[in-house]
Amino acid sequence: MRGTLTLECSVAELQNQPYGLRVLGRIENVLAEESVPGEDGKVDPAKLGAFAFDQFRSGYYAMGEKVGQAWESGKRLA
Repeated sequence: MRGTLTLECSVAELQNQPYGLRVLGRIENVLAEESVPGEDGKVDPAKLGAFAFDQFRSGYYAMGEKVGQAWESGKRLA
């Protein structure tokens, strides 16, 4: 069973874009079930079981596996 993470947001800005309305939010509070944080107390993506929707391919994609280190993985390409 995967855990739940809730981000409580308020509307910060509404933007009319050529493709539709963009809503920008401000995170006001974060709630996480006890099963979600790792040993370090931070959200563990693998325990969360998050997914993303791709409207262009009409598919859902699972997330969680770490595939690189931010600000490090691309340095060899510079």
